Parts: sequence; structure tokens; C-alpha cells
Amino acid sequence: MGDIFYYLRDHASPPPPGSEGVNAYWNGAAKDLGALVAGKWNNHALAMKLGLAVYAYLEEKYKTGGGGYA
Repeated sequence: MGDIFYYLRDHASPPPPGSEGVNAYWNGAAKDLGALVAGKWNNHALAMKLGLAVYAYLEEKYKTGGGGYA
């Protein structure tokens, strides 16, 4: 599950709402996390939960303007 940790470490700062890179960031996040969970971890139940949790965490950070942890 280190892959999920490394993904979060490397992508922990979503761009601000309305900025130029927003769509690319979120499309990339969905694609990359999906590839980790579905491809590498074969939809393992824990990997799915961790992937969704990371995406939700990043989404919350985005909505609050970057507040929160990490």
C-alpha cells in the first residue's frame, strides 16, 4: 500500500479552484489512483478504500482552499 502513500506524498497539493491546471489535476488523479487500485492491486478491497479515501481527502483540501493536513 506504499503506492497510495507515495501518490499522496507527490500530489498532496491540488491546484486552487478556478486555476488553469484544475481539470488536468483531477483527471490525472482519477486515472492514476484508478490504475493503482484496479491494475496493480487488482481491486483489492483495502486498496479501493485507501484510493477513495485519498481522493476524498484531496477533494476536501481543494474545496477548503488547501487547508487541512499535509
